[in-house]
Amino acid sequence: MKKTPQPPTYYRKKEYTFGKILGNGTFGEVYECVRRKDKVHVAIKVIRKSLLNGDPTMVNKEINVMRNLHNENIVELYDYFESNDNYYLVFSLATGGELFERISQQGRFSEQDAVSVMRTVFTAVKFLHDHQVVHRDLKPENLLYKDTSADSPLVIADFGIAKTMRGDDDVLTTVCGSYGYVAPEIIRRKGYGKPVDMWSLGIITFTILCGYSPYYFCENAQEMLVVMERHEVNFDKRYWWGISEGAKEFIRALLHPDPQQRLTADQALHHHWLEGHTALDNDLLPDVIEQSKARRTFQRAVHKLRLVNRLRKLSSSSSDPENNDEATHHNEDTIQKPADPSDTNLAARSAAAAANRKSADSSLSHDSFVSAKSEVTP
Repeated sequence: MKKTPQPPTYYRKKEYTFGKILGNGTFGEVYECVRRKDKVHVAIKVIRKSLLNGDPTMVNKEINVMRNLHNENIVELYDYFESNDNYYLVFSLATGGELFERISQQGRFSEQDAVSVMRTVFTAVKFLHDHQVVHRDLKPENLLYKDTSADSPLVIADFGIAKTMRGDDDVLTTVCGSYGYVAPEIIRRKGYGKPVDMWSLGIITFTILCGYSPYYFCENAQEMLVVMERHEVNFDKRYWWGISEGAKEFIRALLHPDPQQRLTADQALHHHWLEGHTALDNDLLPDVIEQSKARRTFQRAVHKLRLVNRLRKLSSSSSDPENNDEATHHNEDTIQKPADPSDTNLAARSAAAAANRKSADSSLSHDSFVSAKSEVTP
């Protein structure tokens, strides 16, 4: 039987030496590779065509989003090619670990340190928004250090469900993101835009200051939505006694239920707290580490539910209402409907029992394509 000729770009695969697998995901794997011409280490995301049902839309959209984003604080797409069986996306590789790993390894972590970290993130998000890109899945796991040096750049990764808008008036409608970081207008299917990223940054800012999610106490998604839309933010005095009012004001402004009232990236960068004028220097690290341990315990409990969720998705189908132009991503980072409150509650109870307390982060996100030690390739 005559072999089918490989696509024209296939020859570029020979330019890379494939190494170890960094992680596995719904559509394939990510490998640590070496670019032969200059010995630079890269991450290559291999996407199985057979798992995309012959539709390259998802891959093409990811490439189109990434190809024009060149910023030291954003993962970079170097190259892409394909074979008869796979798509290959070549990204810059980060080896410095996740944001929370770096924080926990420091001798101390203060509000002023948080300002430094978050100012970098907000600046990168402003760059995205200036280029009409909405990330839609901002969370601590997608904030990675490029290397292990003390002054390593922090990069935003995992653009798998990012979207390029046609303009500021464009309205997105696909329900997607990571539970616990998703803005209320996404869950309510009200249509949304760039402000959803600002909501996620509010959750991240809250979390790095105390180690837990502001809505950890909610029993289910419906209760969480009610609390969100009441503009109630839980600043537990046990963990927030040494944190400035400026930080709390900043977070409230990001977690405003009305997207039009929420801070933009530019407004956030000019807020007095993010400019460093009111941040305190108290050591927050002990509480952050304590609560982060509960957060990780919760994530392990949730991980056990993913197989069940995937099986459910195999037995159901959904269409994308977003002008019929956005691929439906069947993974745990794309929420095709509001999170099942019974699943959320089960995971929370399991984590609470294991950690002997209720401080847990409500993140129902897929483990994506790469390990925590490497840059998440979008």
